[in-house]
Amino acid sequence: MFGVLFAIACGHARARPRAPVGDDDPTLLALANARSGNVLVRCSPPDAEITIDGVPSGLTSDYDGRRRLLALAPGEHRIAVRRQGYAPIEVKTTVAAGGGRQTLDLALPRIQGTDLDGR
Repeated sequence: MFGVLFAIACGHARARPRAPVGDDDPTLLALANARSGNVLVRCSPPDAEITIDGVPSGLTSDYDGRRRLLALAPGEHRIAVRRQGYAPIEVKTTVAAGGGRQTLDLALPRIQGTDLDGR
């Protein structure tokens, strides 16, 4: 069961659980087999830290389409972006059950009076 929950929390809904999911739990079985949706993340600045549903997930540039796209399980997700010297942003996005692709265009507002080191 931990494998299923970890896979869903990380947005890798197509990952198979390590332990078999019982036929008596159709909700977990459906979540484990759901098609994920792909999200292209464009952010200014491009090297901002990204957190997905409370889980640190690297930099926004990791999901800019050149390296890969962000794969999320169907449903609503909270995406938070922050970088020192900029005001953080949090958005909600909903991934359709059939998968698909969407683009998030984000621009972090610069905090006046700070340099890139946050001073």
